[in-house]
Formats: sequence, structure tokens, C-alpha cells
Amino acid sequence: MRQCMFCKGQALTNEDAWPVWLMKAMPGAGPGTNYATRGEADLQPWRSQKPQQKVKYVCRKCNNGCISKLENRLKPIVQNIYNLKSVDLDSVSQMILAVWSVKSAMVFEALRPTQSWYFLDSEREALMKSLDVPSWTHVWVAKCINYQGVFTSGVDLGGIVNTSSGPVKGYVTTLSFGPLAIQVLNIRFATATNPSAKLTIDRPASSLDSATLPVWPAQHQIVSWPPSSELAGESDLEALSKRWVYHHI
Repeated sequence: MRQCMFCKGQALTNEDAWPVWLMKAMPGAGPGTNYATRGEADLQPWRSQKPQQKVKYVCRKCNNGCISKLENRLKPIVQNIYNLKSVDLDSVSQMILAVWSVKSAMVFEALRPTQSWYFLDSEREALMKSLDVPSWTHVWVAKCINYQGVFTSGVDLGGIVNTSSGPVKGYVTTLSFGPLAIQVLNIRFATATNPSAKLTIDRPASSLDSATLPVWPAQHQIVSWPPSSELAGESDLEALSKRWVYHHI
């Protein structure tokens, strides 16, 4: 029996990984060719009438309940972004964007060929029940120009070492729905670590840093959209997806 990744109930249907309302609202959404890579292998391209991707591990109850309520709170924020309006994101808006982004990162893990998922059952359940973002999570949003498609990337961060706690696992998800790009980074320590401790990541500055706005942990001040610079198409999205690879904390 296939189980829902959020509630462990029966997942009897295929649900949309890319929300239908988001695909309809996305500028340029329509018929096109889909390209995908699994690991190092390029999959056979396929045509579709609209951008869509089904997953098998979300039940209808969660999709039509908690997820739908979350997306209803997200819609006006995304609509302003798609309408190319300036948006002031207060702490509540930042939280909504962050929770939805982490939920999306969790759902996209269901597209892996195996169920060797990074996020824990307890983290998925807490997110759905209480909107609790897992500890050691950072979320950024960015504006992407010259891109009307859907971009998704999930990268395991291996070989990370912390001098006090030993090996560290990490996972970074990069998504783009037309002009709205999102990146979710989560770090997991091998030993118990105070969730309120400050996380410092040692890496060279990237030219893409100025294009990303931090929305989680929520900022104490208003975050103004759009950022001071922009991502330019798929090449910048690919570079963004790799900016945390081979760094240390």
C-alpha cells in the first residue's frame, strides 16, 4: 500500500507536484517540451499541453486540506510577483513563502527513482500539522528573467565536516516557476545540536548572492521584492543550484 508522505494515510491517487493554479498563473505557461535529468542521465524529452508533474505519495486529504489552505495564503503573494509588482514581505509573508517552499522541496523528493528521501517522516508531519520548518533550514527567493519554464533540482551535499560535531548531511533544492525562483537548504548534524545555535557556512562569495532574498529564518524587518539583481535564464538557475556544493560549516 502506497502511503502519503505527510500523514501515512493511503495515497490512492496521483497528485500534482506543480499546483494547477500556479501553472495557470505562471507567465508563458502552455504547450511545450519537458526535459529532465536523473542523476547524470538525461531522460527522453516529452511533450505536454501544460507544465505538469504527478507524484504518487501525497494523499487527496492532505492535498485538498492543509496544502490547499497553505497555497490559498500564498496566492496573493505570487500573483503580485507574476504581475511584476514590488512586494513588501513582512514576517508572516516570509513564513508562508518558506513553509510552502519547504513543502515543495519535500514533494519533489517523491520524484526520486527510490524512496531514499532526505527529509524525515517527523519533519514532513510537523510541517503539515503545525507549519514547523525543520531546524537548520534556510530559504531564499529570487527573480529570474528570460525564463518561462519550470526548473527543479535536488542536490545531496556530501563530504561536509564540522570540527565539533563530525560529518554533516545537507540537501539543497532549487526551483523556478517562471520569474519566481526558490532555494531551500537544509543541514543535518550527526550529533545532537542546539537548534537555536547559529549556523555559519564557509564558502566564497557568489555573484548570484545579490539576486537572492532570505525569507527563512524569517527576517525581523520587511524584505522588499524584487532583489537588487536578477537571475538570467536557465544557466544562472543551474549555477544557483550548485552554489552550496563542496563547502564547509
